[in-house]
Amino acid sequence: MIKKRLTPKLIILFLAATLFYTALSAQGQPYLGQTLPGTQPERFAPGIFTEEFHAPPIFSPDGTEVYWSLMDPQYPHLLFMVLDNGTWSDPAPAPFCIGDYTDSPFITSDGTKLFFLSMNQPAYDENIYIVQKQDGEWGTPQILGSEVNQFNPHWQASVSDNRNLYYGGQSSNYTSNIYFSEFVSSNYTEAVKLGSAVNTENGSEGSPFIAADESYMIFDRVSSGRYDADLFISHKQQNGTWSEAVSMSELNTNSHELYANVSPDGRFIMFLSGRAEGKLLPFWVDAQIINNYITGINDKTPAEKPASYQLYQNYPNPFNSDTRIEYQVSRTSNIELIIYSLSGQKVKTLVKRQQTPGRKSVSWDGRNDSGCIVNSGIYIFRLEAGGHSICRRMAFLK
Repeated sequence: MIKKRLTPKLIILFLAATLFYTALSAQGQPYLGQTLPGTQPERFAPGIFTEEFHAPPIFSPDGTEVYWSLMDPQYPHLLFMVLDNGTWSDPAPAPFCIGDYTDSPFITSDGTKLFFLSMNQPAYDENIYIVQKQDGEWGTPQILGSEVNQFNPHWQASVSDNRNLYYGGQSSNYTSNIYFSEFVSSNYTEAVKLGSAVNTENGSEGSPFIAADESYMIFDRVSSGRYDADLFISHKQQNGTWSEAVSMSELNTNSHELYANVSPDGRFIMFLSGRAEGKLLPFWVDAQIINNYITGINDKTPAEKPASYQLYQNYPNPFNSDTRIEYQVSRTSNIELIIYSLSGQKVKTLVKRQQTPGRKSVSWDGRNDSGCIVNSGIYIFRLEAGGHSICRRMAFLK
């Protein structure tokens, strides 16, 4: 990550943005109207994003907000666009930008919290901040405590659904490692370095993305004697430890690959790569390739049962005809999977029966229990199983 003393030049930003984004032709569609990728990496929005990136685009759960940062020192803040009344806004500095530099956004799976890094005068220390959304508006950013902010610089902080925090921290010898801090009683515990399955002695690891359910983590690694970073993946084992990280060979080239994140709806992986024009530009790929690494590892112990109940984000999301919901059952239990409106009214009972352990899936076509198509909007789907209750949100577009 390049660290310079930067002065905001917002006039240049707005002038450049007029030319920079004239290719925004797919107005009115989530994810900038881009066709979803296949299982081979593709340039994301090549007619829209042409400048070199410092942090890749990261979207809100419904795909109608996007945040990113550029490498050019004329753009010292996170930029964002929002889909409003069927039209994408012009790019502008995010409303919560602070200090001399704001970078590396991460949005939680429910879209209500955004973590980012910011460098402030006079010491130019880079710290992790959180900003929360209420009534559709971002509030005032708050710096996290010294339990987390103990390095300079940090590298991309990502957060699971239970708000456990994973991030990269650079030591005095210019190597970096991935750290973990647990969210307990509304506070973060003292961060600890993850073990040797993730952090190597002679390399540098950073920019972790943690899955919402903490089942896997994607991060970048620079091996000893190399300059270019590769993407690696590790999964949470039955005993709670991390598996030996493996290279995501389908994504890695001889160029930089780093700063991965998976969309909250589980559709795609977004990451930066230097494979095009020698610049770090955004690429994306179907997130199903994760199964090539996670499933292959777990297949070595097929007799093991799932360790916990899980409810995964529906796919696709948003949707207008049919969506699939997957969930995990850890032991034979009475299972209820029910869809509610935001006001708490029951809309559709998808599952209400006893089920054996394993990963399950069910579809919803947007109809309520009476067989009528529901109105467009945000809905809650809730899993009740074995004394556990897990909720997620989804968007239905009629």
